Amino acid sequence: MKYKCLKRFALLVSVIAALIVTSCTEEWNKHYSEDFSGTKSNLNLYELIKSKENLNSFTKLLEVSGYDSLLAEDQSFTVFAPDNNALKNIDLNDKVLATEIVMNYTARYAYSTSGIENSIIPMLNKKLLPFERNASNFKFNQIEIGESDLAAQNGILHIIKGYEPYNYNIWEYIYHTEGFDSLRTYVSSLSVEELDVNASYKNGVFVDSIFKTENKLLTDLALINAEDSIYTALLPNNEAWTEILNRVKSYYIMSDADGGVAKQNEVSKWAIIRNLFFRGKIDLPVSEKVLTSTGRVKFYNPDALFQDVEAYELSNGIVYTAGQLHIEDTASWAKPIIIEAENASMGRMLSNFSPQTLSSLGTGFDVSGKYYLGLNDASLNSLAKLHVTFPVPNVLSTKYNIYCIFVPRIILDENDERPYKVKFSLNYYDAEGKKQTGYIDADKNVQSAASAQATFITDPTKIDKFLITENFEFPHSNVVFDYETTAEFVQQIRFSVKVENDTKKTTAEQRSYSRDLLIDCIILEPVL
Repeated sequence: MKYKCLKRFALLVSVIAALIVTSCTEEWNKHYSEDFSGTKSNLNLYELIKSKENLNSFTKLLEVSGYDSLLAEDQSFTVFAPDNNALKNIDLNDKVLATEIVMNYTARYAYSTSGIENSIIPMLNKKLLPFERNASNFKFNQIEIGESDLAAQNGILHIIKGYEPYNYNIWEYIYHTEGFDSLRTYVSSLSVEELDVNASYKNGVFVDSIFKTENKLLTDLALINAEDSIYTALLPNNEAWTEILNRVKSYYIMSDADGGVAKQNEVSKWAIIRNLFFRGKIDLPVSEKVLTSTGRVKFYNPDALFQDVEAYELSNGIVYTAGQLHIEDTASWAKPIIIEAENASMGRMLSNFSPQTLSSLGTGFDVSGKYYLGLNDASLNSLAKLHVTFPVPNVLSTKYNIYCIFVPRIILDENDERPYKVKFSLNYYDAEGKKQTGYIDADKNVQSAASAQATFITDPTKIDKFLITENFEFPHSNVVFDYETTAEFVQQIRFSVKVENDTKKTTAEQRSYSRDLLIDCIILEPVL
């Protein structure tokens, strides 16, 4: 791995936050005013800087950027001004660069060297830069201070002997670095402008239409534009983005009713970006056994994720750039889908069953999540059919093996070794978008005729991972992203598994089979 360090950033966020709050108080300014023992000039900061021959270059930057007028105002500032030698290779007439430099070396409030040990200073551009004492002198952003504590009427000037280029945060890196156009274009597309209701109304009266811009990456995944938050980002270059997008898109083929190709691109890109950001700074090799992205994707082989990367330390974390993303399909998008049977929030439907949630704790049985669904016969006559239907969201356009996990009766009564006598059917939409019912036959294939439906007997001696059918292929993905309520979520689910207890309501039949059911979960395992 190549490692390119742009700037050291290794301070705890909690310390940073505390120092920022402290620096913004009047007591902080008063502290420096009382402790400062130097002679105060009659000049304001701009005039003081302009009077120094060794700061001619920085003076030019102030004038080109327009910050000369700000430093002449009756406010309190601290300027860490690089001397002429430090700026000898800088284009002093570049207004964008001049503004960038001035904001990066200027802070509000007065910061003298009095009492400084290891402090963090918030600059005008919101960067958090170190102001430190070492054995013999002081440093700002790792640069030695040549002349310190030059007091002006409106602040303090420190002259430093070097220049460190502006250090991007992760958000800025994405927007300004060549080779990441594909990622940048997608991130930009996530920005939306909407009415700021709070700003548009005052005391309940409409004042003006004030709009704000929000970006889904920042609000839902990571505040990578904030200087007081630390993240690790894995960023694919254009080639890597194209390669993984083409791979992922095959799982998100959408029907025309669900948005077609446009929706396919949208959900595919979001599926990728959910994997790319992590809280905190991750050094290589990775010390954690499991990494969880801010998109809640767990990686159980973290070092494999960061193969062949280049590292860049930025102002709010670290970026690893990649020419290829080593994300396994089954680690992120094409993961098994598990529907816990006891969870009714997905729209589970019952017919002639009375449900209860049961615990497996202390039983010795390995039940998913330690809870399972008990379904008791609540039928009133022998003709009533007993069945339960489990809606399954977020299927992809790929093949799955589909299972129902049955819990044996012996978990409740060690003498009850009756199996379950069951039938299965699937409700789904075909390639033309038509709703279909598929019946599972004796060979565990899906048939359109109900007469082909077979009856199966479960194993009453163990947790039975019962294969319903294998290699069942969905022509379209049914990934549900757009909803605000659970009801809206459930309405968008287009696939379900129906389990029917085929045990007759006769004494003879019930001696051999149970009319009740105990179900742990429904599992769809992708076949890749």
